[in-house]
Amino acid sequence: MLPKKPKPTRIVAIPSNLFIETPLREKSLKIGFIARAIAIFRVEKVLLYGINNTEEEKVNANILKKILEYLECPQYLRKRFFKKDPALKYAGLLPPLRTPHHPLKHEKTRYREGIVTAIKGKYALIDVGLEKPVEVIIEEDFRIGNRVLVELFYNSRGKVLNAKIADRREIDVYWGYRVYLAEDLLNAIEKAHADFVVATSRWGTLVTKIEREFSDRIKKSKKMLVLFGSQKEGLFEISKKIGVRLEDVTDFIINFIPEQGTATVRTEEAILATFSIINFLNQHSLI
Repeated sequence: MLPKKPKPTRIVAIPSNLFIETPLREKSLKIGFIARAIAIFRVEKVLLYGINNTEEEKVNANILKKILEYLECPQYLRKRFFKKDPALKYAGLLPPLRTPHHPLKHEKTRYREGIVTAIKGKYALIDVGLEKPVEVIIEEDFRIGNRVLVELFYNSRGKVLNAKIADRREIDVYWGYRVYLAEDLLNAIEKAHADFVVATSRWGTLVTKIEREFSDRIKKSKKMLVLFGSQKEGLFEISKKIGVRLEDVTDFIINFIPEQGTATVRTEEAILATFSIINFLNQHSLI
């Protein structure tokens, strides 16, 4: 069974200066780890927010965004959407996501991502990673190079009979994530348009003390934003830099890793630990 979109919608905000001092090869591997983590837990939106907004940080933010987007793109479309780029030098080392929108060539799936390769009158040819492009009726202002979602219909032999354009918002299957840049932490919160904002911090309330209240709030929300700091700067320090109190812009500040055994917890580790708990509380009723 394919994984459903989570309810509430899951959004994460992480600093755009992550791994800024790390060589590209190691940086790529670490970003690949983050991409796997957010895909495992069905995160649909990633916000990279600035800390110091230096030129070096902006360059790093674009590298993070590029690699995350490359990983999110179905493997059969990557060569069309991503030309030769220094940021993708180590793309061959990145792990596959294998999310529902990354089907293998032989897989008969109801939906596939595609790219418009040609337009002929009222029809468009779309490469969806099969042996031949599929033909669909144009319903919008299509352009060659557009990325679109296609619904496929098969005959009894498993061959594509016809196809039509589908709306990503209408399917209930988890369909990857989108990546956006934000000027700072506050701007990330604004761009998320979430009705539930959670900050992660070792100085927050232990999740074991508020698990029932937290679980109830998760289930009542429509969009949940989870904020992460960096290994060097936590969210309290980051929010202080922009002149806001973390308590004033969030609903909960939670320590998801009680009695951590290491001096620091890396962001990629925090994402896994945090969403493991959120996923559990979201799926189960506490007695």
